[in-house]
Amino acid sequence: MDGYNFRLWVNQFLFPAFEAKYDRDKRMIFVLDNAAYHKEKGDDYVNVQLLSKTDMINLLLSKKVCSIPVIRNGHTIEFKANEWKLNGPLGPYKEELRIYVQSWIKQYPELQKILLERLFEEKYLTVKVNMPHFHYLIFTPPYCPEVQPIELVWAYVKGYVAKTFTPSRTLHQLADQTKAGFVSDGEKHEGISAEMV
Repeated sequence: MDGYNFRLWVNQFLFPAFEAKYDRDKRMIFVLDNAAYHKEKGDDYVNVQLLSKTDMINLLLSKKVCSIPVIRNGHTIEFKANEWKLNGPLGPYKEELRIYVQSWIKQYPELQKILLERLFEEKYLTVKVNMPHFHYLIFTPPYCPEVQPIELVWAYVKGYVAKTFTPSRTLHQLADQTKAGFVSDGEKHEGISAEMV
């Protein structure tokens, strides 16, 4: 799975299926773990910490910024765009530029949004007035499998498959044992149940 296919699935299958079943009478609480494809960055995403001085200057110029204030020794110095490329003290130091860009970029939240959050915001932008409840997007804390039910389910199923291992097991048998791990056999194991999660 990658970010593109995940967003495609959410946009073309999950949302339409949910709407078809509940007709916007219910809201979805979408709980995701911190997999990279759940947090794919858009083409316009900007990580200020990784930008070079030239990249920061180009970003500011692309947004029509003409001057930046920098605080040195308790005094504010205003640098015009033609002075940004100069090395300090005649121009802003890279770290001074970074501090400014970090505060400035808050005016442009789209540069910091992940695509899935943007999808949730834009999906219902036109119907928010008519819809009393909105869909929610929640990310679980990293490294906390106890709050990620799928991790508990997979741990159980993988444990069951491991217990049924034989050295001569075929792929077909493995697939059958994996499916059997989900359902109770009535005796040896209980299968997946709501009480587990």
